[in-house]
Amino acid sequence: MLRLYESAGGRGTATIDWMTGKIQAYSVNLLEQETGPLQAEAGTLTLFFQPYEVKTIKINHNPHAQEA
Repeated sequence: MLRLYESAGGRGTATIDWMTGKIQAYSVNLLEQETGPLQAEAGTLTLFFQPYEVKTIKINHNPHAQEA
């Protein structure tokens, strides 16, 4: 889980580069329940922020592994 926020009161962009390649990313609420998939290409995820916006992201970096 990653929790990111825009703290300067402006609009902004954040780019996350996952070094291991393919990932699956999901937007989640504050209870960490999935609210929707996010588009990640070649391990890169780009997020756009509104002023003071908080985003919580769930990343599965091994999409072929099964959860126990």
